[in-house]
Amino acid sequence: MVFPGSFLGTEEEFLPGENCFEQESGVYSDSVGREKFDFEEKIVHVKKLTPNVSMLSTGNIVHAVVVLVKDQACVMEILEMEDPSRPDKKVVCGSKSSVLPVFSVMNSYVKFMSDYFKIGDIVRARVEKISNTGIELETKSSPGLGVIMAYCVSCRHSLKLVENELKCSNCGSNERRKFSADYALK
Repeated sequence: MVFPGSFLGTEEEFLPGENCFEQESGVYSDSVGREKFDFEEKIVHVKKLTPNVSMLSTGNIVHAVVVLVKDQACVMEILEMEDPSRPDKKVVCGSKSSVLPVFSVMNSYVKFMSDYFKIGDIVRARVEKISNTGIELETKSSPGLGVIMAYCVSCRHSLKLVENELKCSNCGSNERRKFSADYALK
């Protein structure tokens, strides 16, 4: 069984067939499935076992949860990806660790990430860069990007967006976030 990103061979050995892609002289799977090698044609295919798992690529919109907040970056776990052809449909992409650097939060100056993101926040972000060192996200390119669900730091109840401020209906706390125009509770 292979998974998205599984190495299948080098391009000198096989050409990428169905549900495969070529990157940096290697052939990789883009799906969960079983590999099938055609030794006569020198092509490798992957027969999908599940239709709803996709590879992340630059420009994809993802939903992620904040797991660590530092002064200059947030570490997030990507939960799901929006289907580019149908934004109302979500696609499983596997749990992937990613980072949102401070310079990719908004177009204005951000001194501390903790002013805009807290652990447990659900964030809608765009994949800015994918490299061997990791996945970088950004939330500055669209008003639809940012926190889509936040929780009170005092009592952990969900925050409601009221007149451009996030308020806790349980303890009355007002909090600041880089929230999305698509914030869940209004």
